[in-house]
Amino acid sequence: MAEGLSKQDVARLMSEPTPLRRAATASKIAAAYESEGLSTAEREIASEVFKALVKDAAEAVREALAQEIKASCDIPRDVALALANDVDAVSLPVLRESTVLSEEDLLEIVGTGSTARQSAVAQRAEVSEKLSDALIARGEESVVSKLVGNEGARISESGLVAVMETFGESGRVADVLSRRVRLPDGLADRLFWI
Repeated sequence: MAEGLSKQDVARLMSEPTPLRRAATASKIAAAYESEGLSTAEREIASEVFKALVKDAAEAVREALAQEIKASCDIPRDVALALANDVDAVSLPVLRESTVLSEEDLLEIVGTGSTARQSAVAQRAEVSEKLSDALIARGEESVVSKLVGNEGARISESGLVAVMETFGESGRVADVLSRRVRLPDGLADRLFWI
């Protein structure tokens, strides 16, 4: 494979397949994959390696892979989904940054996921109104606070009303809501009286 992974790396991996060595190899393969220096055949091999690595028993290996490919726009979707549904140390970076995950994927994770997973989704660079509504409906104050503070989150007027009705007494939510750049006029007036 391209410059990131050498024959010596593979030889060391074969002779010493420790979790630390597998994690280092996962990072190198992911970095090579992202560098776009791989041929089509090498990218296919790397994709197959990723599919094997997401099943690795060692969390450190899966975490190293997630950290390297979290922002990749062309990793296989099944790899991104496997990482997004893993333990928090693996899933949270992918949930915050992966553009490979669809809105439906994220809605399912929000609907069944922990507060930490919901919070990661609320912090994404872009959050649709539908996804915002789902996060608000879950009713976790810390998640809603992060969502409302995220200028990349589009929140419908009905979503903002729900936030004010549910968290009107929360100083934390009111504070970030008051700093939100785009508030409908009527809601800005209501917020003043909270």
